[in-house]
Amino acid sequence: MIYLFYGDDELAISHKITALIKEHDILKEDVHRYDASDGLNFEAVFEDASELPFFSAYKIVQVNGNPFKSLKESDITLIKTYFKNPSPFSDLIFNLKNDPLDKRLSITKFILSHAMFMEFELNKRISKGMIAETLKKNGQKIEDKALDYLFDVLKNDSWSFSNNLDILLTYKKDIDLKVAKEMVMAPLEEDIFSLTNAIFDSQIDRALKILADFKKRGISAFYLISVLAAQFRFLNIVKILRFDEHYDVDTIASTLKAKPYRITMCLKNIAHLKNRDLLELLKDLSDLDKTIKTSNVFENYYYLEMYLLRLVYASN
Repeated sequence: MIYLFYGDDELAISHKITALIKEHDILKEDVHRYDASDGLNFEAVFEDASELPFFSAYKIVQVNGNPFKSLKESDITLIKTYFKNPSPFSDLIFNLKNDPLDKRLSITKFILSHAMFMEFELNKRISKGMIAETLKKNGQKIEDKALDYLFDVLKNDSWSFSNNLDILLTYKKDIDLKVAKEMVMAPLEEDIFSLTNAIFDSQIDRALKILADFKKRGISAFYLISVLAAQFRFLNIVKILRFDEHYDVDTIASTLKAKPYRITMCLKNIAHLKNRDLLELLKDLSDLDKTIKTSNVFENYYYLEMYLLRLVYASN
């Protein structure tokens, strides 16, 4: 099967890929990833997809990014040849992310006619109306404040949205603000923020507990590395605005469209860094990502735990 995944809902895409891996019981050695950002060798990708898996009965070949721009004639020939006769032993996944195909092109029409195209756009998957209508069909009413709360905390995380909506549906009673706050799991972004705070506060037990919760929720180690990197980049921007541009907390919050409390906590975390450079932390995460991808250890979370231990120790 050939898949085209498109949209800004990276977590939903990640969970779909994980589901395909679990569906076919594929070992990590038979999941091969390619990056399309610097150009893609289509011949190598299609050869990989056509070769038999080594350790599993099935394999996945995943391409991250949109490789279908400025195609050469030789690329088009390769695409048409493979798409007409894909391997029966593999899934070929093109994760376009938020980079759309040019539907005016004839090759795009060909690709779409030979692949399963799936959209993962947050604004098409989550809305207040959809929440209220789903609950209504289940015989439940939801008060306006509770609806506002649910939409606000879940609008950027469709995976948490789906899971928490299922929880509310099993509740069977009407939903007010108190019930919504008690029953809804914290969104991923807030949990990552809590994890970062725990790291820089040297609360290793709390950090490891949050990490264990991520593991139970089925969130991949690779996705956590990417969102931790985003958090460190945010910290670096806050550091530049505060100490180079001399912005106050409210100005930074307004510039970055963040809550002042979050900026205050970021500055507290930056103070705990001492002489460590945030860019160094980003490099460490990049090295961790490479280590996990090339390791023979199946439990990827083991490396994340070791990374957190080193990070907390270095922050003391």
